[in-house]
Amino acid sequence: MEQKKNAQLHAFKENGKFGFQNNKGDVVVEPIFKSHAYYWCEDYLGVTDENNKSGFINSKGELIIPCKWAKVGGFVDGLADVMDDNKKWGVINKDGKTIIPFLYSNPFFKLEHKILIFNENGKIIFMNRHGDTIRPNQLKNMAVFHEGLVTIVDEHEHYGFADENGEIIFPPKWDYALYFDKGYAYVRENDKCFYMDHSGHLVQIHYELPPSLTTKNTSDFLQCLVIKTKFPVSSIK
Repeated sequence: MEQKKNAQLHAFKENGKFGFQNNKGDVVVEPIFKSHAYYWCEDYLGVTDENNKSGFINSKGELIIPCKWAKVGGFVDGLADVMDDNKKWGVINKDGKTIIPFLYSNPFFKLEHKILIFNENGKIIFMNRHGDTIRPNQLKNMAVFHEGLVTIVDEHEHYGFADENGEIIFPPKWDYALYFDKGYAYVRENDKCFYMDHSGHLVQIHYELPPSLTTKNTSDFLQCLVIKTKFPVSSIK
């Protein structure tokens, strides 16, 4: 199993088990592991022993976090998601300390803007790095972060935006809204469609579906929009 090219250690297999060697070919970790993760993440690599327990080695080959977890993910910004023997997920730091308790049965784990995003029984839960829940209680759902803001939906199916601290920046009022991309978000109210910038400035557009903001013509489209409407251009690149 090939390792990422810039890894300091590379896996090798002997007698059905994996060990690690340095760039000179010297054996640093004897072949004792049943499997290992494909990628090094922040100089840590997930490994699994013969008892199907997982932990982490560091770039020196030290088993820095013992193999005691049922499953482990990769480290991102100093945190990793891991699953215990009860098939519950939580989050640990690089010292192996529990940051988010093991309560989640069906999570996905993602770090964006220092926010932890969990999915528990169909509900989206946002926590900060200390494990404090920051999800506004009145909100039904949230999507992922883009450009520091996240699309939110209230109990009336109205869309708005919150920031990375859970503060509502644009209260839910739209019938539909997409995430911010290149400084702008598409929003719709009744039969009127708009592009909105981070300051809340709006310009009406006449499309049933929003033009893609990820194509090579994005800047040309937005510049034409600005010329015709005097829409703020501070975010256009």
